[in-house]
Amino acid sequence: MKGRNGTIYFIGAGPYIKIGWTAGKVRARLVGIQSGCPFELELLGVRPGSLEVEKEFHVRFAAHHLRGEWFHRHEDICTFIKSKCLGRRTEAPTNVPSHDISHSISI
Repeated sequence: MKGRNGTIYFIGAGPYIKIGWTAGKVRARLVGIQSGCPFELELLGVRPGSLEVEKEFHVRFAAHHLRGEWFHRHEDICTFIKSKCLGRRTEAPTNVPSHDISHSISI
């Protein structure tokens, strides 16, 4: 999967955030994760990216790491999501035309 484009997602689960990557649809991934999670999941943000970029986010937020792809819901991560990610399907960053978003992210 090296260098393969996909979607990096940020999913909230109570006091935690999962930072993950998928080559498929984020909605399908969310459903799969929900079945094994006691918290109601919330899609906080998505952005196009590779598996390598997802791993860079894991390193960036290592101070808040819990286990695997799960992190404590910390202000640093929340601020990053608000400023650098697409919102829940309808929000678009000002520097990317909305018609480009539908081609770059599969929700």
